[in-house]
Amino acid sequence: MLDTLLQSYSEDNRISLLIRHSNRYDIPRGTDGVDVLLTEEGKINAFTFGEKLSNYRINKIITTTVKRCIETAECIVNGYGKNIEIIPSDTFGKLHITDWQLATDFLNTRGYDGWYQNIVADIPTPGICNSNQYKDLMTNFLVENTDSAGITIFVSHDVLIAFYHYALNFTTYTPFSEGVGYLSGLFFKNGQAESAAQFQNNR
Repeated sequence: MLDTLLQSYSEDNRISLLIRHSNRYDIPRGTDGVDVLLTEEGKINAFTFGEKLSNYRINKIITTTVKRCIETAECIVNGYGKNIEIIPSDTFGKLHITDWQLATDFLNTRGYDGWYQNIVADIPTPGICNSNQYKDLMTNFLVENTDSAGITIFVSHDVLIAFYHYALNFTTYTPFSEGVGYLSGLFFKNGQAESAAQFQNNR
């Protein structure tokens, strides 16, 4: 649980929290789901997540540019009760892409579950980098942006967090649909990504 991990918090540590966005509406079949937003429950849960962190120093929140990730950040800030900079990053959400058209064609055909099956089977996926490449790209991004003592939150998506966790230490989520829960993800400090701890948000 996040509460347990934060027992190791100190003002001297640089802590990265890589989390999935909060509860969303269902993604219509045959769409990429980019326009799907948070449910009311999701907004409340993200607000509560921010409340839980109110005694810690949060430096900033970096999100993908997908609206539900930005909504999640906004609700966390509201619950936190103090101003936090929210930075939507187009780079953050696309670190895994090497060729947008090839990746889109594959995902439209096989879906994200098909991609995740490729990840754990170590099968190359058109337009998407391999595990070693993604480990380096994501680790560098997280470390470079966790540049001050305190907590930096990164709001992303379940499949990207699962991909990164697999890339770090071959941890898999089974079944995948029950793997990375809302507002759950990975915790690591002082740039030590290989020792990242998985946590599930305890609402």
